[in-house]
Amino acid sequence: MPIQPETEKMQYQVGGSLARDAPSYVDRQADRDLCTALQQGQFCYVFTARQMGKTSLLVRTYYHLRQQGYCCTVLDCTAIGGEQATPLQWYKGMLKDLWRGLPALRTFDLQSWWKQQQDLSFPQRLSQFFSEVLLPTLADRPIVILIDEIESLLNLPFAVDDFFAVLRSCYDRRSLTPDYHRLNFAIFGVTTPHNLVSDRQSTLFTEGSAIALNDFTPTQAQPLAQGLAPFTPHPHLLLAEILKWTNGQPFLTQKLCQMAIAASPDSQITLRAVSAPEMASWLETLVRDRLLYNWQWQDEPQHLKTIRDRLLLASANQKQRLHLYHQVLHSPLQIAATPSNECTELLLSGLVVAEAGYLRVKNPIYAQIFNTAWIESQL
Repeated sequence: MPIQPETEKMQYQVGGSLARDAPSYVDRQADRDLCTALQQGQFCYVFTARQMGKTSLLVRTYYHLRQQGYCCTVLDCTAIGGEQATPLQWYKGMLKDLWRGLPALRTFDLQSWWKQQQDLSFPQRLSQFFSEVLLPTLADRPIVILIDEIESLLNLPFAVDDFFAVLRSCYDRRSLTPDYHRLNFAIFGVTTPHNLVSDRQSTLFTEGSAIALNDFTPTQAQPLAQGLAPFTPHPHLLLAEILKWTNGQPFLTQKLCQMAIAASPDSQITLRAVSAPEMASWLETLVRDRLLYNWQWQDEPQHLKTIRDRLLLASANQKQRLHLYHQVLHSPLQIAATPSNECTELLLSGLVVAEAGYLRVKNPIYAQIFNTAWIESQL
């Protein structure tokens, strides 16, 4: 792939969500799958490990849908309420965020309307808001509500099944009230449907569309070579060596690209002097010195510690989770990915990935940090 001009404008971003027009954003199949499913009116959910690019995908989808004429807003569940939130605070906070996020609602007197609904439960008020306020006010416009950090609902001191029942009802009503075809939702988080909804009769997730947000493939990652080109005559070779270490994990791939061009104060000279045959050795030294060595002290922004903490998270399945990872490292046989809690938790840590139905450590960086000595010290 030829390098395009103005490569100096690309900046790698290590952590946090990327801006909608960030040159270092990598398009994946999930970008197309999510927009297509939402345009078809399907409920969507994107569940995967942390620092896989969920919020960046949400941001891109938000702006893409707005360009297509959709009324679109984002709800951040961490901003609505935490462990001490009451049902009143949480549901009212959600409605306030919806009111703020959709300019067409600004003239609506939400406070007065809320007081008029005193005889209704909080989930009923949310449902009434959709039917009496949201749909009539945004008449004839398709509406998509993107809900981020959905796993924070698991920390609330009250059950959230009623909230998901309200979402489910919006889809059930489509058969009798066609206006509900204009209203759609997508949720993002580090969790599973099983964790969120205890009601096994609910069909919200079984009939919804699960959007797979996978690691970068080598082809998808090629635009990242643009930012390496000012620093080396071998940008695609360097990117290929980076991907050997990261296997396309988004956070680590961006981080190693940034590390490579900032290896020293005179990084342009240092990296530019590295020949093609020396590239693999040069990058290995960089990774070992700046990432693997004393990794606990060099893990900024935090990534590896997040994986460690999730792997060691106290729960009923902690021992099984650790033993399963030990098996992945040591078993001469392939370890099957199963629906078990320990397997799900291991996958959500980001440490392993399921390929062709079997578990493997996601990349060489993780394998060298969370190695045999480490896991045996935890058992």
